[in-house]
Amino acid sequence: MIEVLRLERTRVTDKSLPLLAGFPHLRELNLSRTRVTAAGIPSISALTSLVDLGLAGLLLMDESLAPLAGLTGLVRLDLSDNPVS
Repeated sequence: MIEVLRLERTRVTDKSLPLLAGFPHLRELNLSRTRVTAAGIPSISALTSLVDLGLAGLLLMDESLAPLAGLTGLVRLDLSDNPVS
């Protein structure tokens, strides 16, 4: 059972994100500095076991983060290098 997935600085795109649903026990996910955009964020919101999520350097805006509100177990969220307020 995979609990940690570090994909930072890879060529992951929004198109790949629905595949993450196959990892229901994922606790840590790092997608920092990948090709993920705001359009891919809803796919991440289905990963309700996440406690640590890295989304640094994706150029995400405030409104694109709304789908993450359901991740109530999230303890750490890295949004550095994003134009959020």
